[in-house]
Amino acid sequence: MTKNDLVGTWRFVDFRLVNDADGTVTRPWGEDHSGQIVYAPDGYMSVLMRRPGGVMAYCGPYEIDGDAVIHRIVIATDPKLVGTAQRRGVKLEGNRVTLTSEVSLFGGPGTHANLVWERMA
Repeated sequence: MTKNDLVGTWRFVDFRLVNDADGTVTRPWGEDHSGQIVYAPDGYMSVLMRRPGGVMAYCGPYEIDGDAVIHRIVIATDPKLVGTAQRRGVKLEGNRVTLTSEVSLFGGPGTHANLVWERMA
């Protein structure tokens, strides 16, 4: 995968939380969500997601590492994320990309999250 595979604007489609112990998949946000993620050619990204209970946003440089993208967060709505490197597995399928966290920020240890995005531009 190259940076060019991700460059563009993507619309948030789905959030799936997977229990690592038994593989159970839940959709804790149901249909009540929206958002966009933008990967710029200059190596910076930004994401804004509206979900039940609030908004989550962050931005900073990104880099490709094999079949993953690493978001290096410099500004975030959650101050605990600032200065962290968030690694996401990347699976491209047509005009959709699934970003997978190794440990879900929302489900905690023992879970991982699959965030599905659809290319807008």
